[in-house]
Amino acid sequence: ILVCFLAAVMLVPLIAALCTREFEIATHYFLGAAITFAFGVVLVCFKVRPARLTRKQAIATAVLAWLAFSALSAIPLYLSGHYASVLDVVFESVSGLTNTGLTMVEDLEHLSYADGIWRVALHLIGGQGAIIVALGFGMFNIRKRSLPYGMGDSEHIIPQVRNAARFVGKTALVVIAVAALVLTVVFWFQGLEPASALYNGLVVTISAYDTG
Repeated sequence: ILVCFLAAVMLVPLIAALCTREFEIATHYFLGAAITFAFGVVLVCFKVRPARLTRKQAIATAVLAWLAFSALSAIPLYLSGHYASVLDVVFESVSGLTNTGLTMVEDLEHLSYADGIWRVALHLIGGQGAIIVALGFGMFNIRKRSLPYGMGDSEHIIPQVRNAARFVGKTALVVIAVAALVLTVVFWFQGLEPASALYNGLVVTISAYDTG
């Protein structure tokens, strides 16, 4: 489910590429989203239904999820041609997902709008925590028996996690929307075109908000 969620997020830079007529770049994100979604569907088909997750299984799930995200999110970046090697691309995706913010991109001035949006999208995913966001939107049907032993009363824990996730998500959306609007107006008055002002406003806001 998380991998399919990543594929859905790739549609954002894909749409941005189509809107800015960067059709070659759009194919990169179409291919990346297709591969990611197919991989997610394969994982779903395994239909693993453990009665209860142990702590080791929970840790392994989190680690494997971030490794999968790092590898799959690197696909469109690799196709962009702005990185010297595969290692640089993986470093870039890991940097975004861990909110480190370090970059190995080359020729930044000629980076496409879609690639720029994807880089900050990785910061946003990493900053908000993909699993917590997924919990907040009800993507997992968590039952009491699925929690590890020793977690306490799940009837109290699960609503708290979901409420916290919703609060974090809503707060992020409000802050990003308001700050991006303000910066867009500032950049517009400084002489940028409306589309460029909006793009820079979003990129700066998301990067700053998620310490990217």
